[in-house]
Amino acid sequence: MVSEQIYKSGIEPTESYQVLHNQGCLSLDKGNYQEALIYFDLVLALEPKHQQARAFRGAVLVFLERYTEALESCDRALFLNPKDSEIWVIRGVALHRLKRYKEAYNSYDRALGIERKPLFQQLFQPILSLIKTSS
Repeated sequence: MVSEQIYKSGIEPTESYQVLHNQGCLSLDKGNYQEALIYFDLVLALEPKHQQARAFRGAVLVFLERYTEALESCDRALFLNPKDSEIWVIRGVALHRLKRYKEAYNSYDRALGIERKPLFQQLFQPILSLIKTSS
């Protein structure tokens, strides 16, 4: 059903998940979190092992204050790439908001030992501000 809707939209089958991912990123940048979530869910329906979509989905869920789901999404993304520092930070924020402080600090510690990628740097500032507002 998902793929039928995508194909009816005129998106090429070979590019469909990348186009949807880009739309999700644009929605995220604009603060349209519910819309971004829909796009990332569509990407994952087409490409379940799309690690970036899984990570961005986790970030969107943090912004939507759906912390348990964010944690699950981050854990799945980390299963695909355990060396992604940004996911460890997003995971830490979700745990922090769930008042699971020891686990949150462990996630932050894991992130500190991994080099950051520029792709997520714009996403970091709003997420880090969530940490400050919850203290």
